[in-house]
Amino acid sequence: MNVAPDHDEEFNDWYDREHLEERVSIPGFLNARRYQSRDAKRRYFATYTTENFETLTGPAYKAALANQTPWSLTNIDRQVDPLRILGRVEMCAGAGRGAALGVVRIDFNAMGQDMLRTEVADLLQTLARTRHVLGASLIVPDVQLSIPIANGKPDDPDHSQWLILVESSSESVLQKLLRSPSFAAAHYTRKEQYALLWDLGKDELN
Repeated sequence: MNVAPDHDEEFNDWYDREHLEERVSIPGFLNARRYQSRDAKRRYFATYTTENFETLTGPAYKAALANQTPWSLTNIDRQVDPLRILGRVEMCAGAGRGAALGVVRIDFNAMGQDMLRTEVADLLQTLARTRHVLGASLIVPDVQLSIPIANGKPDDPDHSQWLILVESSSESVLQKLLRSPSFAAAHYTRKEQYALLWDLGKDELN
């Protein structure tokens, strides 16, 4: 998401002091990570990992969404052009998290999905063998569940595009990789880079 400049400081304070911890404390949530854009159209990016996809349709998560704190409601409403994706990790290669994150959007309608999955599976293996790349994964959104909580555009095509997440320990290597022939095909519609701000795991909560 983006945030209006005059609310940016408080928004980050809310995210750091309340929001990530509140989300990770929900049963079934394992960790959360915050990123800031290096070249993306949306300044902030966050990921949340759960034990399984059913966590995102379960009563605990629904209760959390229905009982936001006043501070949360205020700052959620201040988001500009937010994008919310609930997706499954369909495949991955490598392991670990890097300080540099690449986000590649895929138009899955550009070719047959079976062909595309085969292409992506090979690509993930190649990425995982690349120096300074720790791992990569394919995220496939659930379009019906990936709707904005506030201020978003339900018909935004970004809600339905597949994502490749590339974890790297080097911003310069990742930048070159995202501009390389590996992602030159037209169905890789947008390549963006983010830097890790911080993360929080379930086992770190008091």
